[in-house]
Amino acid sequence: PPAMLDDVTAAQNFKVDAIYSVSSIAEIKTALSNGMPVILCLYLPASFMKVKGDVWVPQATDKNDKLKGHALIAVGYDENKYGGAIELMNSWGETWGDKGFTWVKYKDYLKWFLGGYALYVDNSTNLKSKNDEFKPGKAKIEKMIMKLNSSNNNEKISFDNSEFIKSFQFSGNK
Repeated sequence: PPAMLDDVTAAQNFKVDAIYSVSSIAEIKTALSNGMPVILCLYLPASFMKVKGDVWVPQATDKNDKLKGHALIAVGYDENKYGGAIELMNSWGETWGDKGFTWVKYKDYLKWFLGGYALYVDNSTNLKSKNDEFKPGKAKIEKMIMKLNSSNNNEKISFDNSEFIKSFQFSGNK
């Protein structure tokens, strides 16, 4: 983009202080209730790509294709909606789901979940006001390799977050 340097400079004000791995529904709910953004990755069956309403309903013909993972943002949860569900925001625009959002029932989430991270920002040290010099907090980011079970022949899938972590390292700080 034309203002790439300006964008990179401005982004320095919003580095995260910690990244926590989340895998259970309880961990996602805890992170969301504490105001932490939660990034989730789900396997993408055909029915998920065609969501046109408030809730995603997987089809019996859906296959768990380990090559089709997709990141989304968890924005809420409701214990009563659809027997318990997580609300997700997608990046595919307002024509997908309910204006870019959909609910995923807990039981469906557990079947299609690949990995997730909750992001923590200590506003007292990490965000600068117009008159303050930016002082990043210490990153508490840990390398993690998840071993996930695939529904295809119970094979193990490795997910190494090394590249993800590199994108959150503070410039000049190790």
